[in-house]
Amino acid sequence: MLKNTLITVLSICGLFLMTSCVSHYQMLIWHKGTKAEDKNFKFYGKVIDDLGQPVPNAIVKISVGHYDPFAEYLRSSRIREPKTDSQGLFELSDKGSNFSIENIYRYGYEYTYDKNRKNHSFNLHRRAVGEKELKFEKTDPIIYHLRKRGELAYMYTNSFAWHFKSNDNKPVKFAILDKWIDDDGFWHGKERPYSKIIDMSCVFSDDLLQYEIKFEYLGENGGIIANDQALYEAPIEGYTKSVTLKGDMIGGYWHHDATPTTPERNTPHGKQDEMWYLYVKADGGKYHSRIELKMDTQPDKGRSEEPYCQARVAGKIFTNPDGTLSLEYDPEYVRKEDAQRRYVFDRRKKAKLKAALKKQTFDEDAFIKQIRQEEMAEKKASLK
Repeated sequence: MLKNTLITVLSICGLFLMTSCVSHYQMLIWHKGTKAEDKNFKFYGKVIDDLGQPVPNAIVKISVGHYDPFAEYLRSSRIREPKTDSQGLFELSDKGSNFSIENIYRYGYEYTYDKNRKNHSFNLHRRAVGEKELKFEKTDPIIYHLRKRGELAYMYTNSFAWHFKSNDNKPVKFAILDKWIDDDGFWHGKERPYSKIIDMSCVFSDDLLQYEIKFEYLGENGGIIANDQALYEAPIEGYTKSVTLKGDMIGGYWHHDATPTTPERNTPHGKQDEMWYLYVKADGGKYHSRIELKMDTQPDKGRSEEPYCQARVAGKIFTNPDGTLSLEYDPEYVRKEDAQRRYVFDRRKKAKLKAALKKQTFDEDAFIKQIRQEEMAEKKASLK
């Protein structure tokens, strides 16, 4: 009995292993049949600013896709980071099937996908009969744009994502500040109820071809402004208690069970990656935030008999807690500023304790003046 059971188990394992190997081999043959092998390539690019001037010493983050027989789906990627020269030029020599520009970083500059959307990704193998292969010339580099930042601000960042379904549509509250901030400007792990001051809800039309997403400010002494442009200084006025963004479904098909021979399913597909910007003033201007919204709408038959519509919303939030209007964010600047603020915080804590032990009054103005003098001395020393 035991012997027969063991033989059966080994047979099943052998059959599974054989099936897996055959399946993997078939995938290799299929990829080779489509001529999707890696190709040697040399890519040339140039990075310029808003005025058309070259940006030297910028790091270009490039993801190169290539086939890997040991990876899932036989695809893998590696990161390359060439640096621009004094003329803003860079080049990359590699081997792969495709590549994309993930980011371009230089302190004091910003890389935006919208401005560089056209030259974001490249496919190196032909996808259709007669399609020409991509060729890059050193004398004609691909141009990429960086925006020179204004005065940088110390900012907090957080993000959210949500999707609304027409058959299960519930409002959701999210925070522009998802942590409690003390008087010294530091985050703490405990959330406060008033931080969740934005209410988001969605309404779909009866035919599921239009939608409205409403954002409502729930706090006091503040409001919201919606704009399709990225602003780097918060508006002074024009805030309202709520804003509504409207959209419709355009082009495409149901992504479940879609067939061109079924007209009723060949209905409009959602608009992809529609960008909106919300500007929030909270607590009478103590906080100013820019919320970068990416909206993606999708009709979906799903598993149910009746079709339903989805509206997917993802947002990244940048909040200035210092009461100024600047919304210029740079992660390196924030890291440096955060370290300085924590240093000052620790110094203040020790100075207060020392004054208390001596039964003296802590002089906040004198303390700040001393810190500023030390900062000026450090800056002068760094310039020598």
